[in-house]
Amino acid sequence: MLEYGDYDITACPSVRLVGPSEGPMPEQIYGMLSALLLRSGDMGDDVASAMADLGVPLPEGSFRVVQFSLDDPILAQVPVQDRHRCRISLYDRLRDWVLEQLDPEDRGFLFLLSGDLLGILYTGGREITSLCEAAAEYAKLTLGVSIHVNISTRWNDVKNVGQAYRMISDVENSRTFFTDMIGQVFSIPEGVFDRLNNTAERTEMEQSFLHASNRICGSIRAGEAEIAAGYLREELRQIAENSLGMPYPTTLTLTINQFVSVLQYTLVAEDLADLRYLARRDFSRDLVSSRNLAACLRLAEPIAAELEARARARREAQHDRMMHEIRDYVERNATDMNIGLTAIARDFHIRPREAAESFRQYYGVSVNDVIHQTRVKKAKELILTTDNSIQSIAEAVGYCSLATMYRAFTNIEGVAPGKLRQNKSS
Repeated sequence: MLEYGDYDITACPSVRLVGPSEGPMPEQIYGMLSALLLRSGDMGDDVASAMADLGVPLPEGSFRVVQFSLDDPILAQVPVQDRHRCRISLYDRLRDWVLEQLDPEDRGFLFLLSGDLLGILYTGGREITSLCEAAAEYAKLTLGVSIHVNISTRWNDVKNVGQAYRMISDVENSRTFFTDMIGQVFSIPEGVFDRLNNTAERTEMEQSFLHASNRICGSIRAGEAEIAAGYLREELRQIAENSLGMPYPTTLTLTINQFVSVLQYTLVAEDLADLRYLARRDFSRDLVSSRNLAACLRLAEPIAAELEARARARREAQHDRMMHEIRDYVERNATDMNIGLTAIARDFHIRPREAAESFRQYYGVSVNDVIHQTRVKKAKELILTTDNSIQSIAEAVGYCSLATMYRAFTNIEGVAPGKLRQNKSS
């Protein structure tokens, strides 16, 4: 049986005080601390009062909550009935090593909670990341196991212990998602929560979303799906980095949703997608449900490819519709002497040359060909059904020159207008 003095570590949680009063932590304090960490921030005064009554008052000054977690498959090789004892033994040896490294003026306590070694350390303003890195090295080289360490920001009131613990618990829960982005020893940056209420930082983030969305949409419009995927991956990675240390998965989910909303708005504004399709497709759901960051980033490529294909099909459909509208416009207005590329460009908001080239490529004939065909068809009808002069008919169908009308009519019908009328009379 492993013991430290009269304190049986196999019988109850291992708790140990740091400082001049070093020794076992009274068992009744453990339950209060557990409740404070896991459930309520209202017990802080009770903990402080109870410890003071027991002659071990809480130190003054700032503290950090540190979580040491075994992260090694070697424990899986230990028989199930011995696994808990092995874990306790390893954590106790790690705890004692940490206690030996602390400055004599430091205060705090270390104890086991839910299978992890928790430390509430009053170290003033000193940085303890290097101590935790050394502890990880000690565990690897001496104990033969790998651990990872989460370190909270600095707090000043015991009532905040619960919030500090929830911060590092979120980090621990997020390790599976962030994988290599969170180091073996991760210290939550100071002021991390201030970013949530910082107007300037929120504005900067929104501008970043808009800038990334514009670059993604520009690449999609150009048919460059791979480039668009690169921009999307870059922004998703930045979102992940900014979410480290924040409440997980709430912050990550909300931030991805916000970015995707900006991207969707830009896609609609740029006429690259319609809102109904985007709402039905719901890219946010796919991204936030990824099992880890690598899987999330891999989605950038299929998402960008789908958006580019959708935008291309949308452009083609719009082009088809425009070409049909232009042809209908030409046929309806062919008898207008002013009809032509200039009028088409004006009414359809495109350049004359673009109108001419697109029309010929789509239909295989020019705009002028369709104008002449429509006019000649109308002229033939008037020649065969009225006694109007050829000159008046030419003017009625949009020709300002009788010679032009004769030439067009003969080329299309294979017979001159006058000859057609003669054949009708005979």
